[in-house]
Amino acid sequence: MFNSISHWLEQAGIFPGEDEIALYTKTAHFRRLDKGTWLVRQGMRSGRIFFVNQGILRVFVSNEESETTLGFVLPQEFVSALPAIWNQSPATFSVQAVTKAEVLYWEAAELTVLRQNNASADAIERIALQRLMQQKEQRELSLLIQTPEERYLALMSEKPAVIQQVPLKYIASYLGIKPESLSRLRKKLLSKN
Repeated sequence: MFNSISHWLEQAGIFPGEDEIALYTKTAHFRRLDKGTWLVRQGMRSGRIFFVNQGILRVFVSNEESETTLGFVLPQEFVSALPAIWNQSPATFSVQAVTKAEVLYWEAAELTVLRQNNASADAIERIALQRLMQQKEQRELSLLIQTPEERYLALMSEKPAVIQQVPLKYIASYLGIKPESLSRLRKKLLSKN
């Protein structure tokens, strides 16, 4: 259960002591998710931070007329509605499993205890936030300067599991195009090969 996050810590260059690992393990909750399971609902309070062990989650916003996919969360990644944790405000987006998944999560109160009792907690939070900010910046830039074809090719290269396992309507939404346009794009790319 904790092997996946231990691997993440090692790759991030964070080596907590045995006491710290024991506290992380003690406070972590494990949850198996069926496809379609909600972790965060837009407009609701969410005081949890999630770490994906297996599966794919979708982050999206919705209104009465449509949903827009903001991103996909893969194994070895964190996701949370951070303002909802920091300010106890409602989440501005939703998070839902698009495949069967397994996650570890911590409640906001447990995060406070971890920060107070673990020297490595600040480093984990800092690195996780840096990675989230990098992803957000890359996403914004891709929407501004790349064509849908370039965005699709980048997604294929960076997150092939999304292309293989996520419904096309969510991928199209992420790319900022209609599903029909994605189908044409895929046919065009197949004909090039």
